Amino acid sequence: MPLLSSSIGAIKPHYDVVVVGSGYGGGIAASRLARAKKRVCVLERGKELLAGDFPDTYAKFSQETQISLPAEALGPEHYGPRTGLYDVRLDEKMNVVVGCGLGGTSLINAGITVRPDARLFDDPRWPVALCNDPALLEEGFRRAEEMLRPEVYPDHLPKPAKLIAIEAAGRAIGEKVSRVPLSIAFESGLSPVGLKEAACRLCGDCVSGCNHSSKRTVATTYLPDAKNHGAEIFTEVSVRRVERRNTHWVVHYELFGAGREAFDSPELFVIADMVILAAGVLGTPEILLRSRAAGLSMSSQVGAHMSANRNVLGVGFNADVTINGIGFGNLPPEGRPPVGPLITAGVDLRDRSPLDEGVVVEEGAVPGPFAHGFVRAMLLAAAAFGSRNHESLTDIVEEMERNLESICEGPYRGATNNTLVLLGIGHDDSPGRLYLDNDRIRVAWPEGREERVAEMNKILERIVRPLGATFVQNPLWSDLTRHSIVTVQPLGGCVMADDASSGAVNHLGQLFAESSGSKVHETLVVLDGSIVPRSTGINPLLTISALAERACMGLAKKLGVEIDYAFTAPSALHFTPRTPGIRFTEVMRGHVSKSIKDDCAKGEEAGKNEESPLTLHLTVIAEDLEHLLADPLHRARVVGTAAAPALSPEPMQVSDGTLSILAIDPADPKAKRLVYGMRLTTRDGAALHLEGIKYIRDDFGFDIWSDATTLFVTLYEGALGGAVAGKGVVRVGAVDFARQLRSMTVTHVEKTEDRARILLRFSEFFGLTLLETYLPFRGGLGSLVPG
Repeated sequence: MPLLSSSIGAIKPHYDVVVVGSGYGGGIAASRLARAKKRVCVLERGKELLAGDFPDTYAKFSQETQISLPAEALGPEHYGPRTGLYDVRLDEKMNVVVGCGLGGTSLINAGITVRPDARLFDDPRWPVALCNDPALLEEGFRRAEEMLRPEVYPDHLPKPAKLIAIEAAGRAIGEKVSRVPLSIAFESGLSPVGLKEAACRLCGDCVSGCNHSSKRTVATTYLPDAKNHGAEIFTEVSVRRVERRNTHWVVHYELFGAGREAFDSPELFVIADMVILAAGVLGTPEILLRSRAAGLSMSSQVGAHMSANRNVLGVGFNADVTINGIGFGNLPPEGRPPVGPLITAGVDLRDRSPLDEGVVVEEGAVPGPFAHGFVRAMLLAAAAFGSRNHESLTDIVEEMERNLESICEGPYRGATNNTLVLLGIGHDDSPGRLYLDNDRIRVAWPEGREERVAEMNKILERIVRPLGATFVQNPLWSDLTRHSIVTVQPLGGCVMADDASSGAVNHLGQLFAESSGSKVHETLVVLDGSIVPRSTGINPLLTISALAERACMGLAKKLGVEIDYAFTAPSALHFTPRTPGIRFTEVMRGHVSKSIKDDCAKGEEAGKNEESPLTLHLTVIAEDLEHLLADPLHRARVVGTAAAPALSPEPMQVSDGTLSILAIDPADPKAKRLVYGMRLTTRDGAALHLEGIKYIRDDFGFDIWSDATTLFVTLYEGALGGAVAGKGVVRVGAVDFARQLRSMTVTHVEKTEDRARILLRFSEFFGLTLLETYLPFRGGLGSLVPG
C-alpha cells in the first residue's frame, strides 16, 4: 500500500513552514498552509501505519508500546521502541497515554467529534480576542466538521448490546443518554480528499487502531489533503528544539532507526521561515523548554496549567445483561454479534450549574488485542477493588457461573462478555505543571485531588448498578498507588492568554517572546491541545481542531495569503510506494584545506597542518532496493551532517544528497566508483556543495580496504560547478565500520526472515561487485565456476 510520508533523504534544506507533529493541530496547519501555497514540511516522531498495520493481538500490541517510567524508578527510564504507537508516560501522581504515529493520537482515540458546552468560552481564561469574535471560532468549528464529517451511530445498523445497556441504565437513573458524533464512515465511499472509506465493521477496536479504513483520523483527512497540495511529510523524526537565527528558524532534530546514536552524531536541522509546534501536550512543552534552556526567550508560563480533563475510567463487571464489549482483534467478524464503534453514546450530565460540575460518562469496549488477558485481569481487579451488587444468593451463584464460563470458554463468554467499560470526563482547574528532568518531560500533579475522582467514581457506580454489575474502579486509583490518575485527554501546558503573565501563547497560538507583555515571536506558533487554557469537559478533539482552523485563518491574514478551501479532484493524490529498502549510517573522518584547490591528497596534508578536520556523519537511504540494483548508477539518498570548523563553527546540514554505489568508472570500465554529492547548509543559510569519490580499482597489491574506505573530497562554493572552496580526504575507521554494519536496517519489511533475505541480497550485490573488480582472473567470477 502507498505511503503519505517520504524518505528523510528527500528533505530540503529550507521550507516556508515546518510543522512539528501530525495530530489535529499539525494536520490542520499542514493542510491549510499548503492550500495557501506555502512550501510545507511535516516532521512526525512516530511511524506511518496504514490500515492492516495496527496491532490485532497482544503480542503485536506489546511491540508497539513504549513506556516512560518515573524518574525515581529503578532501571531504565524508557522501555520499548521510541516510535511505538502507544506512548505511555508514568509519573508519581499523573499517567498519560498518547498516540505516536503519523496522525498522532487520532490513531488511537474513539473519534468522538463533539462540540463543548457553549458556556466553556465564557471563562475569562480565554483570550479576549477569541471571545470577542465568536464568528471566527464558529467558522473554525464548521471547517473542522466539514473535513472530519462526524455522524452519530445510524439506526439502520444493528444496535450494539452495550448501547442498549447504557440506554437502559440511563432510563433507570433518570438521566439523558445521547449518541455521540463520530468521525467514522458507516457507509463505503470516497472521501473528499480522494481516499476510499470502508463501512465500519463494528469490531470495537477503534483505540487499537482501525485496520479497515473506516475511522476518519488525521492520517486519512487533513494529512492526505496537505500532501495533495504539495506538503512533504517525514516520519521517525524527533524534533529536539528550535533556534532563532537571523530572519529564520532552525529546527533541530534526530532520526530514529538510522543508527546515528552509535556514532554520537550531531543533531540534524532544517531551516524554516515559520514553525508550527503541534507535538502534543507533552511534546510541544518539551521542545520549548529545551529551546528556552538553549537561549530562546519565552513566557515563564510554558509548562503551566496542564489539565487531565478529569478522566476517570471504571468498569461494570459481570452484569446481568449481555454487553458484547470486547473487540474482535484478529478474529473474523462472521457470525459474531457487533461490538459497535468503541464508543457510541454517553450519559450526558453537562447541563449542571456551574459548568465545572457537569460531566459526561461514555460507554466503551475492550480492544481485541487485550481480550485474552482481560479475563484474569478483571477477576483479580473485581476481587481487590470491586463494589458488589448482590441482591440474593441466586445473584451470587449466577455471577460465579459466569466467572467460570469466562475462565473455561474465554473472554467472549460469561462474566467478561457482560462487562461494560465506562469513561468519565469532567472538569478540573488545570493544576498540572510540565517540567524537564534529565532532558525528559515530566508531569507534576498536586496532592489533594482525591475528592473529585471519588465523586466521578460514584457517578460511574450509579450508572452500572441498574445493570446488576460489580463496579470496579481504575486499579491505579488506590492506596497502593497513592491514588495515581490516568488521562487519555491531556490539555494545556502552553495555554493561550492575553499576555505572557497568564499564558504561553496568544489567541492565534503565537509564542509570547518575553516573561510579561504581549510581544510574540510572530512566526513561532503552537497549535495543539497544549494551547487549551482549561478542561473541556468532553472529548477535546473538535475543540482543538476548531482552534487550529481559526488560528490558520488568522495567520493566513497576517501572512497576506488566502486559503483555498475547495476540495481537489481525487485523481490528483500522489503517494509514495511502500517497497523494501536499506538504510545505514556511515562516518568518515579526515582533513580538508581551503588553501588547496587542485589535489585532494595535498589538501589532506595541508588540512592536517592547518588543524582543519572534516567529519561526515551520513545516513544512506535506498527506499527501493530492487530499483537501486537495477539502476546502472545504483543511486541512494544521503542525509546527515558535515562538521568542518574551518568552514562553519557549527555542523552543517547535508541535504539533496546522493550516493552512486559501485557504478562503472567512466574513465576505466574495469573499475568502479562510489560517488557522493550533497549540499551543505550552515545554520545561517549559506551553502556549499561537496563531491566525494571512492575509487574501486585493482591496483598493485591488496588495497580493497583502502579503496572502499577512502573518500577524496572536493568542496564548491554554492553549487556543483562553483568555485572550488577546498580539497581533502576522509576515511572510514575500523571501529566506525563495525558500527556502520550494525546500523544497517531493512525498511518496510515486517518479517525477520524477509529482512534477512533483503540484507543478504544487498550484501551479495556489494560483495560480488568488489570481488569482480579485484579478482585476479580475466574471466571474473565465472572463471571460478567449473564448466
